[in-house]
Amino acid sequence: PLSLGVLSGPALGQTDRHPPRPMPPIIGLGIVLPDPALIPIRLDAVKIDAQVHGNQAITRLELVFFNPNARVLEGELQFPLLAGQQVVGMAMDVRGALREAVPVEKAKGQEVFEDVIRQKVDPALLEVTQGNNYKLRVYPLEAKSSKRVVLRLLETLPVREKEILFRLPMSYASKLPQLDLILKVFGSQTKPEAVGGALGNVLFARKGEVYEATVRREHFSAQGGVLEVRVPVPERASVSTQTYEDKTYFRAEFPVPPVKPVKRQLPGKVALYWDASGSGAQRDKAQELALLGHYFKAMEQGTVDLIVFRDTPEKPQTFQVTAGDWTALKKYLESLPYDGATSFTGLTLPPGSQEALFFSDGLENLGAQSLPDFGVPVFAVSSAVSADIGPLRQMAERSRGRLIDLKRLTEAEAQQRLLMSVTELSELSGDGHVSELLAESRWAEDGRFLIAGVVSAQGGTVKAAVTQPGKKTPMTVEVIVPPVAVSGGSLAALTWARFKLAELDAQYGLKRAEIRRLGQLFRVPTRETSLIILDAPEDYARHDIDPPAELAAEVATLRSQMRQVRTREETEHLER
Repeated sequence: PLSLGVLSGPALGQTDRHPPRPMPPIIGLGIVLPDPALIPIRLDAVKIDAQVHGNQAITRLELVFFNPNARVLEGELQFPLLAGQQVVGMAMDVRGALREAVPVEKAKGQEVFEDVIRQKVDPALLEVTQGNNYKLRVYPLEAKSSKRVVLRLLETLPVREKEILFRLPMSYASKLPQLDLILKVFGSQTKPEAVGGALGNVLFARKGEVYEATVRREHFSAQGGVLEVRVPVPERASVSTQTYEDKTYFRAEFPVPPVKPVKRQLPGKVALYWDASGSGAQRDKAQELALLGHYFKAMEQGTVDLIVFRDTPEKPQTFQVTAGDWTALKKYLESLPYDGATSFTGLTLPPGSQEALFFSDGLENLGAQSLPDFGVPVFAVSSAVSADIGPLRQMAERSRGRLIDLKRLTEAEAQQRLLMSVTELSELSGDGHVSELLAESRWAEDGRFLIAGVVSAQGGTVKAAVTQPGKKTPMTVEVIVPPVAVSGGSLAALTWARFKLAELDAQYGLKRAEIRRLGQLFRVPTRETSLIILDAPEDYARHDIDPPAELAAEVATLRSQMRQVRTREETEHLER
């Protein structure tokens, strides 16, 4: 098979308004061919349709590949996504028309894919490998022919200096025959600003309640280019609703009054958990050690119990921090070898520890053990591109700690999350017409909270109790949820599903069935469900997979015929 690898997006250079910051990984075209005589697969066209709704964006990415060889190939595309990014849909060209993927249980999807490949028909399979890593398999890439593949990505956008930042890497090919880009920004009161780099001027125009920009380029070369869209943060709450499968979901963003962060009191004894498994070698240890240096400088005096773990945890070792000096501990961490598997089983809190620092990518490959509950605040730190951020966030936030994703944050932002107290969402409640309330985070990381839930036909009211640093009495924020769908509501159901799946994933070993049910209901890939595209209606009927809408009637007829045949065969068998 042909393997399509991953290229990481370059860091965006410093501008006069924003400091350098990490870029998300992108789907690239690092190509490994099974035969040196083969010609590399060519990317002929890219079409991007991106919509920004508040601090969330959904991006439709259409890629047209061309196989210049005289033989059929299978394509495999592996790519990681950052925290807050998720694949929420896929489609592929089948006999000249795009066909949407449908959800299937993961093990069954692999079995069906291998079965239909043997029949030399057109399947595609998208599955979660581990954490936020995905694998897309496409067959066949016909000789001298093109194949069109569509991916849809949902992501939460960072907010800096009162601007929502949406970044689109443009590194697709040294020369791309055709690039089409459509950008839509919903709900903004002022015109967004786009810095296009190699794209040149990208100008937005008002169309009703939406700002829209359209770009077309031919023979486009943009290796290393990044398009950045800056949207002013709305000063008031925004709410949208969406009806999906007989339920109405809502998503609500609301700002909180700006309050200066307060330095938190660091404990005198802390437990430091350090993942030294094989996958830990991929983490950015320089970033992690720099962050630890700021922590111990603020701590000044204290005791650190170090627990190094791989497939099993090592015996804790004790180090002293004196006047912010942690040289002995740093040298020990720098000398650690990285090998073996990862398991969270057996991790316990040393006696007397008042806080835990947990450095890991969160990827466990020995069983499905949930991350431990230490009973003290946990600050989970990840610096790996391939990481299982969801469970790390859940472990940290249920302990009233923080997740610190060094691939998404600047150095200053990471320090603030580790060393400062910020506004906290302490409680969510409703008036009886809203239910199943979930929040992306309990912390106002960007001066705003994003929540989602289910609302009745009458509409309802959400009450959020918000505790500000340095103040003992929470303030109450009310958000009115309308009874009917309003503009920009296309992300409400997916937002709720993403929050719910992240909550369940933290207890994966216990919640596998519910994860599977939600993955199938919302048609998204999870650790228990994959997305599959089959060639013919007979394939869906034979493997008992629910088809896309355009094939539903034909597949229902085929299933009925198959049941009649089975019934007749069973009757004849019993008679014999």
